[in-house]
Amino acid sequence: MISTNKQYKILRYTQNAAILIILSVFFICILFPILIILFNSFKHEEEFYTRGPFAFPAAISLESIKTAAGYIQFYKRILNSLLLSIPTTILATILSMLNGYALGIGKVKGKSFFLIFFLIGIIFSVQLIFTTPALR
Repeated sequence: MISTNKQYKILRYTQNAAILIILSVFFICILFPILIILFNSFKHEEEFYTRGPFAFPAAISLESIKTAAGYIQFYKRILNSLLLSIPTTILATILSMLNGYALGIGKVKGKSFFLIFFLIGIIFSVQLIFTTPALR
């Protein structure tokens, strides 16, 4: 007869193995499309049409990446994104630190209201609030 402690260990091991298998399947399902995109980005256009999208590239070529980067002005758009996102991130960090200090240490009237207001802002993004017709 198996003791209850041994049964618990066997059950726990079985549950952990099942969770690991399920997570592995999800990981493969998420990773597969990313790998297909990566492999296809290193193929020539002719190779893509002759061998198909699921074949490994015969030779690594960066020509399609260079063409796409030149066609959409990639470097100009990256610079534009950096010029907007870096100052915004710095300003948001400074304001968040000041708010956190004021709400955490300072004696602010309506402290609970502001805390709940900020938590709702974190939970429900601005895009969700402004794009959902019922919330407008």
